[in-house]
Amino acid sequence: MSEPATEPTAQPDLDVEPAEELPAEKQEPEAQPETQENDWKADAEKWKSLSRKWEKDAKANSEAARKYAEFEESQKSEQQRLADRAAAAEERAIAAELGRARLLAAAAHNIPSSLLERVGGSSEDEIAESAQALAAEIEAEVAKRLAAVPPPPVPDSPAPAPTPSRPVEALTPGAMPSSAAPTDGNAFLRQLAGRD
Repeated sequence: MSEPATEPTAQPDLDVEPAEELPAEKQEPEAQPETQENDWKADAEKWKSLSRKWEKDAKANSEAARKYAEFEESQKSEQQRLADRAAAAEERAIAAELGRARLLAAAAHNIPSSLLERVGGSSEDEIAESAQALAAEIEAEVAKRLAAVPPPPVPDSPAPAPTPSRPVEALTPGAMPSSAAPTDGNAFLRQLAGRD
């Protein structure tokens, strides 16, 4: 039996200087950023074209869906159409009743219209409970804020008595009150002229 002949392995040439290999390695990283830049540009173009394609497909699908809905509607019997219309009318009626219940509950509990959407529920009782809870929250917050406000200062001197704002009952338009009316016409004229 013969042994396989082994070829002597090539020994690296030690005469080659490693300095010659460095410039080739330096050139490779410089080329790499350029390819990376081209890669992201190519990716961007690819995704852009795919996006346009998908948008075009979506428009075509929406048109097909609309046509299919029209076809289904045309295939329905008159009874099915009437049943659909009745169901839609019932939904609108229920929504209107709930809206009315919200308005009534808000008015009963003095809830401002800006907070009306916070009154919720699926029945009149639930809506009334929700409105009552919201009103209690509002009252608690008002009480809390009023407690934080300091009381107004008490004046040292008593305030002057307010002038009566109620009109004199015996006074007719253009006339003077009966209690202060002069008895003499000449005295009245002197009083008007300011010579009294």
